[in-house]
Amino acid sequence: MLKLQREFLQYMIRGSRLLVVLGIVGIMTFGSVLYVHAQCTPIKFKRGAYSASIESGIARGEHACYTLGASEGQTMEIIVSSLEQNAVFGLYGPHGGLITSDAANWRGRLLVSGNYKVDIGALRGGADYKLTVIIQ
Repeated sequence: MLKLQREFLQYMIRGSRLLVVLGIVGIMTFGSVLYVHAQCTPIKFKRGAYSASIESGIARGEHACYTLGASEGQTMEIIVSSLEQNAVFGLYGPHGGLITSDAANWRGRLLVSGNYKVDIGALRGGADYKLTVIIQ
């Protein structure tokens, strides 16, 4: 089993993504794996603004990664929209824990200060999308 895991890790690292394993036991029992993209694009808010939007697209099988800093107690809202309604996102907290996945929108009060990661993918095919992040 360990040899198979090692080969899988080497395969994933070669595939332009760094694979972070959340514990050998986690991978053996639950398959808990977190993909961390080598380069995430920071979401920048204009001075005095509480929201920011990014329009982009991804090809089939690809993901887009964005980061943003936020503080404990703030409310964050994330909305991703696409023409075919096939763009979804995963939100990861500052310590790498999954907050939500396969979502088109999410809103919640932040319990921890730090850099959050938004990972956008498509349910089918590719997707042109608009990502909107609101922090209050």
